[in-house]
Amino acid sequence: MDDCIDPHLFYCIFLSFRTGNPPIVNKTAVPPCADEPSKKVFEQAITGALLSGTIKELKSEAAGPCPIKPQTRNRRGIDIHAMVDAIAAVMAMEDKEFYKVGELAVAVMIETATAITGDPYKAARLPLFEYLSEKLCGCCYERAWFAKNGGCTAINFLMRRMPLQWVIEHQLSFH
Repeated sequence: MDDCIDPHLFYCIFLSFRTGNPPIVNKTAVPPCADEPSKKVFEQAITGALLSGTIKELKSEAAGPCPIKPQTRNRRGIDIHAMVDAIAAVMAMEDKEFYKVGELAVAVMIETATAITGDPYKAARLPLFEYLSEKLCGCCYERAWFAKNGGCTAINFLMRRMPLQWVIEHQLSFH
């Protein structure tokens, strides 16, 4: 996953938000990681971490700090697609208890992006949320009823938490 995020692209996106010119809406600006096996392992790890918060025996361990070994390799970041894919997978599961965990993860993403950009609307225009809305809409077209229900629940949550202007711009996507 070393080549997942181009530092120049990251700097340009960051600079555009600081100057008040966010990227174009409805475009996922960051391409997925080319290292598909690493992305899949990372996605499974995030899904497991999210689900561990719903299991009574693991709640105390899931809330604690995660031991991290120092890496000798130079990491440029993580693939945002893996995080969003993990949230969509959690929302598409049969147990409704998992919906709460997925909603909490989305809420943390929204609050973090708003804190970084300083404006809820600028945060909502990040490519991360474009990809998130695409994935959650995709859940509505899955064959299983619980995946459809999870997608609708997540879209409802997005519509309540995102700025009104963003919701208006995306209403055709959610139709």
